[in-house]
Amino acid sequence: MLNKNLKKNDTDVKAKPNKKLIVIISSLVAVVLAVVLIFVFCFENIHKSPETVTKAFVEAYLEADADDFLDSIAFFTIDELYKAHGAKDIDELEDIVENLLLEGSNDLANYKIEDCKLNKDYPKDEIYDIVKEFGLSEKELSKIEDVAAVDVPVSYEEETENITFYCVKIDSEWYLFTF
Repeated sequence: MLNKNLKKNDTDVKAKPNKKLIVIISSLVAVVLAVVLIFVFCFENIHKSPETVTKAFVEAYLEADADDFLDSIAFFTIDELYKAHGAKDIDELEDIVENLLLEGSNDLANYKIEDCKLNKDYPKDEIYDIVKEFGLSEKELSKIEDVAAVDVPVSYEEETENITFYCVKIDSEWYLFTF
């Protein structure tokens, strides 16, 4: 019996491409690519730079989003919020922060927030001095890998003012610690 892929006088086997297999592989590649693109564009890591965490902080403030607001700030700043407002747990703190943000965001309704820009000229030793004012232990201070200052131009009517935010890098991620 002759193989269907052989011609009568042909000694080479000519394989037919399996169309179903090609369709399945192409579909899988397309799905994986789509998932990767969705993840990259929808779930941007706000902690990748001082500018991105500052932008996320400002957006959370303007949108009164307590979850994103708390996610953008350093652990020692969150501890200070607990102390300042007497919150017993994270849910209570989120409620307190949300109410504060709602009050504050109304004050900024007519303000225009510009792009965040890293202030490369700001002396890092001054930022470290500000961090030390939080009374962190040596172990906590040793977790801080870097510090940065980010300027955010805020405009109201004809006037523009730069607001400087300070950031710390902990475990390769950036967080705000003053606002």
